[in-house]
Amino acid sequence: MSPRTRRGRRLLTARAALAGLAAGEAVVTWLTLAEIDVRHVNAGLVGVAVNVAVALLVQLLFPRPAPSRTGDRPWVPHRTPAPGASAPGPHAAAATAPRNPDESPRG
Repeated sequence: MSPRTRRGRRLLTARAALAGLAAGEAVVTWLTLAEIDVRHVNAGLVGVAVNVAVALLVQLLFPRPAPSRTGDRPWVPHRTPAPGASAPGPHAAAATAPRNPDESPRG
């Protein structure tokens, strides 16, 4: 089953899921290695609670961007050549194009 709602949107962003996973795993590791007693509750259960809390917190603090109406990728500015560098023109493509081995050399 896919982790999507009825409308087809994901419940969590990847950032929120990974943050929750990392926080939950850190808590479980800390509780296990430090041998901390959590009133006879399994460390994994505490880790799952921390996982859910952190994932929801990250999801609320960093919501996913709204989809564009056109469905296009976000606009990226055009790179300009460095000062003093020339932009490649049609001569650059001709110089790098492979030659036809069947043609005889002109001379």
